[in-house]
Amino acid sequence: MADRQFTLPQHLASEQAFRQVLDVARQVNEFHEIDDSKTLARELNQRLAEDQTLQSDQELRRAYSQVVRYFQYVHLHTLDDKGVLELFRHHLLEGLASDIDLKTKLELVFLTRNDDLLERAFRRQVLRALSENDETIGRRGLSIPELPGTQPPQVQYWLVDFLRTVSAGKTFSALEVASYLNANPNVKTLQPDERQLLEQLLTLYTFIVAGPIHPSTIRVIRSFVASAPTSERPARAVPTAGAAAPPETFTPVVQEDFRSYLLQGLFEESAMEDAIDAEEQRLLAGGYRYPRIVEELNAGLATGNVPQLAGALFVLARSGDLPHVLEREPKIQQYVEREAFPSMLPALKEQKANVTLQSLIDDFRRQPGRIVYLKSFLERALTKAVGGDQTESARLGVRIASVLFQEGVSQAATMAFFDAGQRQYRWAKVGLDSQGVPMISE
Repeated sequence: MADRQFTLPQHLASEQAFRQVLDVARQVNEFHEIDDSKTLARELNQRLAEDQTLQSDQELRRAYSQVVRYFQYVHLHTLDDKGVLELFRHHLLEGLASDIDLKTKLELVFLTRNDDLLERAFRRQVLRALSENDETIGRRGLSIPELPGTQPPQVQYWLVDFLRTVSAGKTFSALEVASYLNANPNVKTLQPDERQLLEQLLTLYTFIVAGPIHPSTIRVIRSFVASAPTSERPARAVPTAGAAAPPETFTPVVQEDFRSYLLQGLFEESAMEDAIDAEEQRLLAGGYRYPRIVEELNAGLATGNVPQLAGALFVLARSGDLPHVLEREPKIQQYVEREAFPSMLPALKEQKANVTLQSLIDDFRRQPGRIVYLKSFLERALTKAVGGDQTESARLGVRIASVLFQEGVSQAATMAFFDAGQRQYRWAKVGLDSQGVPMISE
């Protein structure tokens, strides 16, 4: 508040002074004094660098450094990208264990990126920072099926263990977190305070992801598991900050291997994803204009330019217009009849010999908005654009389905999926109902 004065003690090299500083920090948080928080963080950091009396007491010095970071969490939304990511990469558990409402602070961070694409891009950066976080929760290694030995109980491996238990298309919620915490054998080894810290981590993670579980999350976890070597790696001890090293040793997967898989899918950092994001930004320059986006979509269909095609599809999906394109656009309707139906006809004839191309066209013209036809359009358009790679086109299809799902098109989740048994993305099969009308059959 305006009449409150927050100051640091003149001398820092005592336990009493530390308690005074800690009390000031808590008051600053309680009264949401953002400017004071920024000022005190700078002052304390500078004094730590200059105060020679603290050089001999490294433990107290580390404690003061934690208070600096506490102040930074108080004014988190005023930090630049580098400052926010540094905290989440190396000091997230300090924030979670404090009395700061970290979810609200992070929400303000996202709100300051007042453009949708900027916010999504920064969410990915925060998730990437979490994928590199080696802070530990607990002291026993994590047993993750199909990985050799045990993995260190670091934030990044707890997230892998959590994510591999969840199915693509589901929405992250407290129920998903509770199910994992109550049933997972790794969680059962934790002390109550450690379990609470893990719950806070997973709850914050679900907020960052913000919506149905991204299908590429599942892809990367499965890829990571599938890539793990079967032979044992040399064991190494993993130190625990502030405590003695755990009594057991771990055989973790090489970090660079882990991160390359994790960043490839979960955080959408591949060159193709970057190109699609850039195309979305280009298409939205100057605002959303439906006729222009449809024009770009038709151009992408004609040229097979994947970023242009996928970018237009994503923009239409996020706007809520994609499910209606087949109802409104003659050129898209012609594409479905000319390209999609002939490619799906042979499989349908195996189920019902008298089904014809004309019968498909007739039903489509009666009901162009059915989800089975949107799926057929997307499958043909994307598969053709990526050179016939069904797995890659299905991966993009699942991403588009995830956006549609978030926009309230619940049936979109049936269009494509990750096949855990085959370890690949797949388009759903199309069958015929008793009347010979196409439908999604799985």
